[in-house]
Amino acid sequence: MNEITNIHLGRQAFTIAVDAHRALRHYLNAIGEQTGHDKEVVEEVELRVAELLRERGVTGDKVVIMADIDYVKEQLGEPADFNDSEETGHHNRKSGSGAAPKDGTAPKRLYRDTDRAVVSGVSAGLAAYIGIDPIIIRLIFVLLTISGGAGILVYILLWVLVPAAESESDRLQMKGKPVTVENLKQAIEQADVPGAANRLANLFEKVFLVAGKLLLAIAGVGFIAAGIALMLGASAISSYALGHGFRLGNNGPVIFPLGATEVVAVVSTLAVVLVLAILSVLAGRAMIRRKWSVSGWVMAALVAVFVAGGGIGAAAITNSVEPVRTRYEQGQHVDRRSFPVFKSVQINAGDVLTHIEHSEEYAVEVRSTGDTPTSQVKTHFKDGVVTIDASRVRPSYDCNVLCPLGPTNIQITVYAPERVSINQARGNSTNYYDKDGNLLYAEPSQP
Repeated sequence: MNEITNIHLGRQAFTIAVDAHRALRHYLNAIGEQTGHDKEVVEEVELRVAELLRERGVTGDKVVIMADIDYVKEQLGEPADFNDSEETGHHNRKSGSGAAPKDGTAPKRLYRDTDRAVVSGVSAGLAAYIGIDPIIIRLIFVLLTISGGAGILVYILLWVLVPAAESESDRLQMKGKPVTVENLKQAIEQADVPGAANRLANLFEKVFLVAGKLLLAIAGVGFIAAGIALMLGASAISSYALGHGFRLGNNGPVIFPLGATEVVAVVSTLAVVLVLAILSVLAGRAMIRRKWSVSGWVMAALVAVFVAGGGIGAAAITNSVEPVRTRYEQGQHVDRRSFPVFKSVQINAGDVLTHIEHSEEYAVEVRSTGDTPTSQVKTHFKDGVVTIDASRVRPSYDCNVLCPLGPTNIQITVYAPERVSINQARGNSTNYYDKDGNLLYAEPSQP
């Protein structure tokens, strides 16, 4: 059982064990003596120590212990390993784990390079991360902007999401150099005053950054709202399908889902849609917080559910298409009425859907669904004129889900050659159609 104390390191508060505090203070004092008590070097080292502790998971109520200090020393190296006195003539290094890699490289991290910025340092940071000249990245953004405006959106997103390299530790990581005491000291000694481009970036930084954060937050709220709406809608539709089934028309037969295969299709589709909805909510949350904080195992689980649900659902839906089509056709009643040659058709359609098919056949087809009788539509032939009266058909308000033929559950199709004139009265107007059955114009009916 050890005593603990509170310290501030790199402008952050930490709770640390007394023995670890003693070792850390001795380590930082030794670095100060080694670097001639260079204030900038010591501050950079403290910032890097704080960053290493955070990466190690020492946050919140966790206590810094000796093992954490040993880890910091392994990453930064011992102060004596970086003696640049004239007697030594060069930096000697031990072969321990604290030494930098032999090739002098380390894993790169993506930052905005504000030292070489034109606006915000996005292009320069990407160039440093990839290892190419910044002008190439800038040309790519220009081409994306010219070709459709995507360049501006991508640039703003990166500006908001990618942090700026504010410390020498950040700049070393951006270039793929190990963050050691030696490299920190060299970076500070070689630091240059920001040029005019960087000063311009500082001038507009706050304005564009605030605007970008606001736009990103608005987009995030939209993604969250869309995800929640998709989740609720998919759940409601699936629950209705599994609990009641989808009927065709008013009091018609249930056409979906019937049987285990179709139930699996509904459940699998629901799983896929829910995964998409959850990803939309997580993306919106990341946009608002400007940080993707979902653990890898959660993403792996979502991807697994999506892939499994998609595969199973696709197979189940494929096997369900033909049975559903058969039930759909069986759930409709067709009354085909043939006539002698007629010259014109007069239709009083009311609320009934009408369709015109030009053919050499002279016939009228009345199609209904559910328990709606086709006999409600009256037809009459006299003197070469066919009269169709659907004024007695009334809308069926019981059909709220699958009403393929409209609120009256009835559709009238007229089969006649192109030379036959067809006039349709609907309410207070008469409609005239071309040879393809498209409405040409409507004129008010004569009183």
